[in-house]
Amino acid sequence: MPVHNTTSKALWRIAMALGMACATICSVRRCQAATQEQLYPVPVRGKYGFMDRRGRIAIQPLFDRVRLFSEGMAVVAIGGKYGYIDTRGSVIVPPKFEDAASFSEGLAAVEVGKKWGYVDKSGRLVIEPRFGSELGGGGSFSEGLAPVLFNGKMGYINHSGHFVIEPRFDLAEQFSEGLAAVGMVVNDSKVQDSRIKFGYIDKTGKIAVAFGYAGARSFHEGLAVVSIYRIGVKFYPQAVIDHAGAQVSAPFDVGIGDFHEGLARINQNENIGFMDKTGKQVIPPQFREFDDRGPSEFYEGLAAVSLPNGRSGYINHAGRMVLAARFGIACPFVEGVALVFERGRIGYIDRTGKYIWSGSTNQMPNNEEAGCF
Repeated sequence: MPVHNTTSKALWRIAMALGMACATICSVRRCQAATQEQLYPVPVRGKYGFMDRRGRIAIQPLFDRVRLFSEGMAVVAIGGKYGYIDTRGSVIVPPKFEDAASFSEGLAAVEVGKKWGYVDKSGRLVIEPRFGSELGGGGSFSEGLAPVLFNGKMGYINHSGHFVIEPRFDLAEQFSEGLAAVGMVVNDSKVQDSRIKFGYIDKTGKIAVAFGYAGARSFHEGLAVVSIYRIGVKFYPQAVIDHAGAQVSAPFDVGIGDFHEGLARINQNENIGFMDKTGKQVIPPQFREFDDRGPSEFYEGLAAVSLPNGRSGYINHAGRMVLAARFGIACPFVEGVALVFERGRIGYIDRTGKYIWSGSTNQMPNNEEAGCF
């Protein structure tokens, strides 16, 4: 199930949506409103439909590819073209776009003729396709603005499609907690340096945290992870900063994930553990490092982790395995339900580990790989 983002077409995978980011994920890949029943994609005879939280088929399997519902609409694909359905399964926007992103703040980015524009929930193009390329460049709206690529540089547009922050950045992330991570080549007359440096801007485009980092990620729960430049090192140390750019802990020579539910993943010697917001290791690195099959982050009180034997299960905030590591792949929980893969079986489990729905992985389309969004 290929997924759109601001810079590339990543592979879509059958899994729960965490909307980039439900919890924090919701701020970036938007989840449904809590008043709407969550629906989950299921593969049946090589097509995708949706089930409800009780495992009952709510939308018949008619689609080649799907994404989870966002703001009452889901991206679906038939024959290589993308459109949108509502929670009743009605086709609201017929599949006609080369690619399409989930709805966010009432608008969704769509690809038309290798450019990106935005549609409303009736399918009307409200912002003409003039951004990016076939590789992407039309980001989702967050806090009223969306990052877009225009004439080789990135800036931010409002819901009318007008630039609020002119395109002058080489890389730009969505706004989160009032700030956005951006990157650009900063010329230094003292040093010959053509590397992109990262910092943060506010919604007026003013620099809020100075450019100087080797990498920077969006803010979550008041904190953001940045990479510190060091000469002659293979791995840039990572640090955690607040909105003012102050380091809340000394730089670490370990990989750090984003904060979710007060904890952030740390990667050390191919093992993962978790630290709190003070930098203290509260769960020592003892679990197997996850690959691209799914994120090891806390959602709804549980985090999916792997043991050295490759089996995956779920731990709580104390680091105790509460759902046994018996899965080949374990995905994050979304409203009490998680997608898992187990010995040729694909299914959804509840918080007790009981299957709500399951089927053979042979039901998945031939071009799909097992994994989480």
